[in-house]
Amino acid sequence: MHQAALFKAPELPAQVQATVNETETIASILRIVVSTEKEIIIDMTLPAQAALDLQEIMPDEVRRKIASETEFDFKQLKQRLLNSHFNAQEILVFKKEQKSYKIWLE
Repeated sequence: MHQAALFKAPELPAQVQATVNETETIASILRIVVSTEKEIIIDMTLPAQAALDLQEIMPDEVRRKIASETEFDFKQLKQRLLNSHFNAQEILVFKKEQKSYKIWLE
């Protein structure tokens, strides 16, 4: 988590800035929540652009769980974010044992 706390989000890519019109809502926040039924273990709020580097800021343990338990593709995520112009969206939700993982843009 220390690594994520030090993360400096990149600027929105020029291709996204150039194609977003005034009526579209661009997400400004990336939320990452890991919880059990009894407690919230991680509740992070980062700039939305951090989602482009989600794989790099995510702890190794969580990245391994995602790789083993889901078909999530980090490369496809980057393209999906660019194509959607960073609109608010759910990025990933899954449960492993007693932990629930949820990542989204708002």
